[in-house]
Amino acid sequence: MEKNKLTIVIPTLQRFHFVNRLLKSIEHTDFLETCSQILVVSNLDCPQVKNICYEFLNLGVDYVYTGAIGVNLARNLGLKNADSNFIFFLDDDCILPAEFSFKKVFDAIFQFPEVTAFGGHYLLSDTYSIAGLIYHIKMQSWLLRYANAETDALRLLGGSLLVNKEKLKGLEFNPDNIFGGAETELILRLTEAHHSLKLLDCLNVIHDFNITLFDFLKKTHKQAKFHHRMPQSAFSTFEQNPPYSVIESSLKSNLKLKFSHELIYRLFWLLHKITVHLAKLKLATAIDKFRIFK
Repeated sequence: MEKNKLTIVIPTLQRFHFVNRLLKSIEHTDFLETCSQILVVSNLDCPQVKNICYEFLNLGVDYVYTGAIGVNLARNLGLKNADSNFIFFLDDDCILPAEFSFKKVFDAIFQFPEVTAFGGHYLLSDTYSIAGLIYHIKMQSWLLRYANAETDALRLLGGSLLVNKEKLKGLEFNPDNIFGGAETELILRLTEAHHSLKLLDCLNVIHDFNITLFDFLKKTHKQAKFHHRMPQSAFSTFEQNPPYSVIESSLKSNLKLKFSHELIYRLFWLLHKITVHLAKLKLATAIDKFRIFK
């Protein structure tokens, strides 16, 4: 296992158009100077994804598949097959910004040998929907609530997550968690075990936020399922409204909106809360039925 190299792991579920876009963005970086391997891990065998991987053999792209649904299954297979100590997990609906530099990433992570996992922020793409903008603000505020002034973190996002495999000491992602925010359970375990986590601007990635209202509600519903399975203390601040400074700074820099950003935010947050409540109610009802039949 190469200690001074990096492996990129990209989980996907047959989303070949996203994989193609992400690999193109990697191709325009200094990847070949500092990294050794890219693993595209598909949940199901997908000829389109496989063909795209063949188109990027110059980057050392390998294609593997798990044969079952679940982003954490894909992440764990990538963790197992990686030939490097540093593993960079990228969601398939992200791309690297033009200024992204793997040399800067290595310079940064070698300054913090005590850190187990690093992460970046999600950046808005040129095209996004109102629903996507609100979702972006929600993710950013969630990160910032748990980070201090020195960018030490207690939460990281799975779309841009770099781990030191040696420091994980055999820990892996929970394969039973296939809902939204699937990486959060591992992050919580690392935090509880007093591992150091850190946010780095050089790991910022552009996330696809061009989503519909239905996509927004679907994401919220999946996250609510996961939320319900975790200790309430782990998500105490997640239930609160994000700081208005975060909302205002994000929206003021994106003034495509012609009406009150506060009203828009509150409407979407209300939808989020309703969806979370309904998901919890549905899950609780299912559990009660199981107990009755048992």
